[in-house]
Amino acid sequence: MAGRDLTTALPPELVRRFFQDCTFDELHPLLGVCTRWRAIGLDHPTYWRSIQFSDFTEGAIHRALLRIERTFGRPFSLSVWAHRSEETISHILSVISTCLERLVKLKIFLPGVHAATALEALLHPAPRLETLHLDCPGDRPAALTTVPSGLFARHAPLLRSLRLYGSHLVEPLEAFRPVSDVFLTVRPGDDAFLPCAFTHFPSARRLTFTGCAALSTSQRAPEAFWSGLDSLKLCGAREDLSSAIRDLPLHAIRNILIQPGSSQFDYVCSLLHGELDLALVSDHDFEDHTGMFVLQLTERSTQRRRMFADHWCWWEEGTSSPNLYDLHRFSIADRFTTFSLSADILPAACARLPPLPNVVEITVMFHYWGFSGATPVQPLVVPKLRSLKLRGHDELPTVPASFLRDMCTHAFVGYVAPLVLTVERVIIPRHGDALESLSEFAQLS
Repeated sequence: MAGRDLTTALPPELVRRFFQDCTFDELHPLLGVCTRWRAIGLDHPTYWRSIQFSDFTEGAIHRALLRIERTFGRPFSLSVWAHRSEETISHILSVISTCLERLVKLKIFLPGVHAATALEALLHPAPRLETLHLDCPGDRPAALTTVPSGLFARHAPLLRSLRLYGSHLVEPLEAFRPVSDVFLTVRPGDDAFLPCAFTHFPSARRLTFTGCAALSTSQRAPEAFWSGLDSLKLCGAREDLSSAIRDLPLHAIRNILIQPGSSQFDYVCSLLHGELDLALVSDHDFEDHTGMFVLQLTERSTQRRRMFADHWCWWEEGTSSPNLYDLHRFSIADRFTTFSLSADILPAACARLPPLPNVVEITVMFHYWGFSGATPVQPLVVPKLRSLKLRGHDELPTVPASFLRDMCTHAFVGYVAPLVLTVERVIIPRHGDALESLSEFAQLS
């Protein structure tokens, strides 16, 4: 016998709390539970605070426009992806123009032919705007649209993050003066349009250049500007990167990431001095089964960081691209004192690295995507190793004691046991013979 459905009798505050952790896709079907739930859901921030507009289907268009209407004068964020219908693009741009004073984040992705129209919609003040992404690449090189001097009526005092692709800056804009996070994409053929960061973004603290062929000729900044940056990221063809980094005052910049980094590794390493901290970190993209591999060197005396990013085929245990870094060629291995690495790339890291004679501490990081537990075929020689740290995440991954034992006996060798074992946000089951045998090699601190 079915019981009585008490769903509609739940207190409103309990329903709101239930909606709190929902995404919009999870919230949308719940609006059909009952009239009461619908009223609560339509007024919930999950429904109206962050809206994505796409013209893939008529239903998606109607739903996004309805959500914009239901913001009812409140601040919100909007992402626009459109390319099918000129009428639809014109309509959503007119909506943006009327809502500009309430937008907190605005991301526009349109074909380059609509770039001028998109910029015309951004001529009103944007007093709440914090983030602007304008991605409107043309269909041919040099088909760039000039950003008007009256953008946001020269009033966007909270704007801090900017990403431009397909637009040309011919003069410094008042609206961009407070921007601290700048991402500029320039494709081949448009190199001459790369703006000078110092001239156009005097408050910049984080810079990203995608396309670096004209970097050395376009950037006319004093060394004080570069030393004031928190980070610089350079992405582009290997030959473009080579000329770019040799014309920049790398010694003045605290954090630099280069992608692809392997071709510039030897030159950048030659500029580092003294003891170094080494890190090998993975970051997976599950859609195409590839991962980003970042090799990071930190100069201990100055804390300057140099990061080199490339792709790594992470599903093949113990292997990596032959074009990636071969540290055997560089005489810096004896300068490493600490070593951090991701557990999922442990076998390949051990195979790639030469002996590390002065490393005293190793930190193994367990990410949310897990690890296979495979034992390295080739061990890493670390004769001065004294400390082994395990670092997990908020979901507290479980690390079998057998995997720890294999690390202490097969992955890392040449040291004098026992190691000092430190565990942070990791669960180690306290049962079985593996844990008892582990005590021969490591002592839990």
